[in-house]
Amino acid sequence: MMRRIFSLALILLMIIPYASAVPILDASSRFLIESKDYLETTQEISLSLMALISSYSTAENLTKEDIEPFVEELLERQNSDGGWGYYEGSISNVVDTSYAVIALKFALTIYQAGEKEYKETSSALKKGVRFIVDSYSINGWGYVPNTLPEFYPTLMAVWALGENGYSVEDEKIRSAIEYLEGVKKTGLREGEEVALKIIAYTSVGYKVEKQLIERAWELANSEDTTTKEKALLTYAILNYEGMTFETAKLVSNIEKLSKRNGTRFVYWFNEPKPLVEDDAVITSAWATLDIAYAELDLPLVLARFSRDFCSIIKSSQNSEGGWGYLPGQDSNEMVTYYALKNTDLCLLKKEEIDKALNWAKNRLSTNQENVLRERTISKKYVYNLLILARFNMLSEEEKEENIQLIKSLKLKDGLWGNVLGPQPKDTALAIKALLALGVPKDDPDIQKAKQWLLSISHGGWGTYVSSRYGAYMLTPEVETTIEVLEALMPISTRDELKPHVEWLLEQKADGGWPNIKKLYFYGVLIYTGEPRIDLTARAIALLKELGYNYHKDFTGWILDQGAELEDKKNLLEIVLVLHAIHPKPHEIDIRWVNKIFENEGYQVVYTPGKYYTARFVQSALEVHLNSTAPLSEFKTFENSNYVVVGSLNDFNLSRYNPYLSIEVSGNVLVVNGVIYPLQDETTIIAAGKHENGYLLFVLYNKSSKAVRDIFSSGMFKYFRAPAVVAWYEPSNFPWSMPKLRGDFVR
Repeated sequence: MMRRIFSLALILLMIIPYASAVPILDASSRFLIESKDYLETTQEISLSLMALISSYSTAENLTKEDIEPFVEELLERQNSDGGWGYYEGSISNVVDTSYAVIALKFALTIYQAGEKEYKETSSALKKGVRFIVDSYSINGWGYVPNTLPEFYPTLMAVWALGENGYSVEDEKIRSAIEYLEGVKKTGLREGEEVALKIIAYTSVGYKVEKQLIERAWELANSEDTTTKEKALLTYAILNYEGMTFETAKLVSNIEKLSKRNGTRFVYWFNEPKPLVEDDAVITSAWATLDIAYAELDLPLVLARFSRDFCSIIKSSQNSEGGWGYLPGQDSNEMVTYYALKNTDLCLLKKEEIDKALNWAKNRLSTNQENVLRERTISKKYVYNLLILARFNMLSEEEKEENIQLIKSLKLKDGLWGNVLGPQPKDTALAIKALLALGVPKDDPDIQKAKQWLLSISHGGWGTYVSSRYGAYMLTPEVETTIEVLEALMPISTRDELKPHVEWLLEQKADGGWPNIKKLYFYGVLIYTGEPRIDLTARAIALLKELGYNYHKDFTGWILDQGAELEDKKNLLEIVLVLHAIHPKPHEIDIRWVNKIFENEGYQVVYTPGKYYTARFVQSALEVHLNSTAPLSEFKTFENSNYVVVGSLNDFNLSRYNPYLSIEVSGNVLVVNGVIYPLQDETTIIAAGKHENGYLLFVLYNKSSKAVRDIFSSGMFKYFRAPAVVAWYEPSNFPWSMPKLRGDFVR
């Protein structure tokens, strides 16, 4: 077959133009899609496919039909021995087979198990994995079977096998890594070598040395590193460290290196250097992977799962605003609370959220009447309050009214319960509500409740029975224990909770958590519980907050339950699973508020003396959010969304985001108990909400330098936190500029 060598310039000439500017992820995806007919190598097709699938959940105009031709192309190119060659019809080699295998593993996420396409892709994937395994030689892999090991094919084989379930415990993988660690001359540019090592080692669970990560950062920020290497290094660091202030800077640097061909699409390429090709498609694919990761911040294996179930959530919202246990059922406070915990992941629109909040606001009086009539606290009432408190929908007077109501429901012993006496679950619900309403942790009622809960059990909680003959607890239950642990976490030490956490861990069975694992009657086993999806999801989210990482186990277990979840459409299970997959304790965060602004508009306002900085922010937002906004001096918040530019002391941020506590004291800034240096440039960027819209505060001390650096780069788009604090770190060398540093406030 005659090879067609297409230059970047020729590809750009032949691609059909777009009519208007589109977001960068859509534009970069479109470049890859339109380039498909001009791609020659297996690596180009594979990396393009990986980038498109990673973008599928977040790029607005990317469809499954856009992606499938890349899958079909790879399937058609597979040789009879299960491998792939450099070109179609070329002899199979380990490097290209590894790229194809990784890409097809990605591709499985867009199909449902059982579909024809899933079966075909899975079959080709298995043959490709078998080709790689059978090509192993001595202690690694050569380019083709039965040849001596070389660095690049060995590294790619390790990555490909890691993506398909192999780990460092496997003898072949362990020997291959020993070989890789001993190679002095790799044949790759250093940026590619370091990045691929991090990715491959991480995929098989091998510890990545600190020096390797440090070198990756140095190369990613070096002027001598090619654009392709920077994009690849950024992807490696993102996969290792996740989204932080520093990795947000890396992604924004990748954005700055992009080229936009008018309003049509975005692409990247290497600047001309000796022995360096432009590699436009491969470079663009790696850069698109970076931006897709920053946008999604979710493992790819869960992307399709999350996308499908977010669709169920969005389509199941009742007309009055809430969600029920099943689509069409009456709205329920707990289901609605957890549905709203997925605002960021599911990109719920402002009107969808406002409907839910209005429903919750209207439900409050009914729930208040019910608990007053029954003289016992209820889950509906508490989760109603949690919704309103988290979205800052209660005035100070309303908070105080509900605090007094909750305290009036105490039994004579000062705890909360029912006719059986004080109950762990009721008392935990009361603690949750009081804390959400702003009652301090050292409140006597909260402390008394805590001490009682810790005193009645040394391993889990269940129904508590009190009588004149004594008090005792029935069999501890997972559901009650989770409720109590969630309530006690903010007011207890890890040591105080340890025996109960250990009890919870012991209840795990068959990959999940039943409410009661085993029930005995006079020593005879009479009941064995089955794992429940809702309890397993809550347990995983809780354990993660306590520092236990069962996320990988949960991922496998919950993917196995996917078909059952989809058939049942139990909305409580779905919203809890999505929260466990992507736990985010703050409903109001910067990235999500940016999305609201991008889709629904905003105004830029400023306090006295901040006009020029506000105008700069306004211009930067127009560039990075593809939208325009009016600029005016701040007077009051009306029926709109606002970007607010001002001084650190201009606003009480906790009024607009109850999860933020900020204090300026002397030469330090204290945010949520963490101390930061108070410099002239110290800046806080914080998300918030007022009664009729959403807010993004941009507050700084004296100098707007950090504000300008953050907004001109566009890195603010990737801030996944309720607030970010930024400052400058002085250099140790007089000839070096201070470095912009920052921290995601949790």
